[in-house]
Amino acid sequence: MPPIATAVTARPVEAVASYARRVGDDVKIVLTLPDDLRDEVGDGLTRRRVWLRLGRNDGTGPQRVRALAQVTPGARPRLEVRVPADSLTPGTYKLALRVGKGGAIVPLEARLLMTDTDVQPLALLAGPRPLTRLPEPEPR
Repeated sequence: MPPIATAVTARPVEAVASYARRVGDDVKIVLTLPDDLRDEVGDGLTRRRVWLRLGRNDGTGPQRVRALAQVTPGARPRLEVRVPADSLTPGTYKLALRVGKGGAIVPLEARLLMTDTDVQPLALLAGPRPLTRLPEPEPR
């Protein structure tokens, strides 16, 4: 499977209208996009299948999962995806869309924080990944 990172600029998702939660044995992810991606995929999200790609690399090797999205088209399209929870190990996943078979991969400014138990919550982190890290604390 090709890597998720591409030369395409990551597209934002709407923070308030997008979310992730557990539904039975699945993780349901709902993403609302601010536009229909016509710049990247020509006819937008109306005529082709769309897959959500989740990818992470924690040093033990890459993990990638993909799931077919149900798209509600419009000026602000809504994508709804269900992924089996047991296919996602704990960690932070980058999100991207694949539009059409062999089509463009569009990275998203969102990440899924997956936990290891049904008791702990999972989270959809909307927005770009922070580029800075805090400096190491001073020794006591």
